[in-house]
Amino acid sequence: MSSQGNRKPVLSASQRNIIKYCIDNAKDDIADRIIRRAVERKEDFKYFLDNLPRVSTVAWWWLSIVTEIKLRNFNTIGEIN
Repeated sequence: MSSQGNRKPVLSASQRNIIKYCIDNAKDDIADRIIRRAVERKEDFKYFLDNLPRVSTVAWWWLSIVTEIKLRNFNTIGEIN
């Protein structure tokens, strides 16, 4: 049994296909784009990044790498909720 159990998928099959297509055809800077978008959309995330020590460029790089790894390691599109 999956970790989702018998719950209804959050995204329809066509929505999952669109996301999968976007991930498969993503540009190299997708992680950076996701983090920038999160900063634009979420004030608390922007506050978090703004309050990191001056090594925030290293933190930004690390977040980009982690995000990129997560995107590349999706076993199934069902993991996107």
